[in-house]
Amino acid sequence: MKIALYQGAGKPARVDENLEIIHRKAFSAAGQGADLIIFPELFLSGYNIGQTVQELAEQADDPACQKAARIAREADIAKNVIAAERETNPVLKDLRPDLYARPVKKV
Repeated sequence: MKIALYQGAGKPARVDENLEIIHRKAFSAAGQGADLIIFPELFLSGYNIGQTVQELAEQADDPACQKAARIAREADIAKNVIAAERETNPVLKDLRPDLYARPVKKV
């Protein structure tokens, strides 16, 4: 397995621009034979603190997460993009009521 690592920060609150970077880097890495590309934590929304991250938090079925998954399928590469996600599980909501970071899945 060939793994590509992207070292760079997501642009805070600029999800569309970060998706473009994901697109370019995923296709570039796949073209060079990579099977997996890994992006830094919270790359999709940029590493935000406070209220902004609350506003940018995604769900797995939100458009930005779906676009990130579609890029992986089209480039035929697995990728790890960590996004802030709102907790929706009622059992877990009491344990972590705000957000947490989790990988966007290739579906």
